[in-house]
Amino acid sequence: MARTTVAADTPVTKPGKLKVYLGAAPGAGKTYRMLDEGRRRARRGTGVVVGFVECHKRPYTLEMLDSLKTVPRIRRRYRDSEFEEMVLVSGSSLADRVEIRVIDHGPGLQPDDHDRNFEPFQRMGDNDNTTGPGLGLALSRGLAQAMDGTLTPEDTPGGGLSMVLSLPAAPVRLGKARTP
Repeated sequence: MARTTVAADTPVTKPGKLKVYLGAAPGAGKTYRMLDEGRRRARRGTGVVVGFVECHKRPYTLEMLDSLKTVPRIRRRYRDSEFEEMVLVSGSSLADRVEIRVIDHGPGLQPDDHDRNFEPFQRMGDNDNTTGPGLGLALSRGLAQAMDGTLTPEDTPGGGLSMVLSLPAAPVRLGKARTP
């Protein structure tokens, strides 16, 4: 973890702990106990987010989820299948760069297609607007470059595609913090 010097009256976020519960063999009560522990911790002020839970239609277990935050799931169709997935966003900084990652576990792209998907397919007078990624990625990359940044695709481990936005970090200004 990088060490940063800041003004005395500037709040500093301390590193936290990540606790991950994994379990199998439905019917033993593990999911209920994990959610109960999550609710107790949330009441004490700990940030608790449920990534994925299978309740097996048990009403008491479903009830335990009511007061907890969950990672939103997106329902998608791909070819002849319908599935749910989570799109995750993470951020980090190292030296003079800040990175934001949008991590998707969808079908992904072939590595040869990574750069090609940044080319806009729509042209003046073109009636076909169904064969390509559109203008979104081309515009996004252009905006990143205008800010001295980059937007690059990476394969997501386990399948899918992650988009990585890398931007120069704003300089840290030391001294008394200004209040609006």
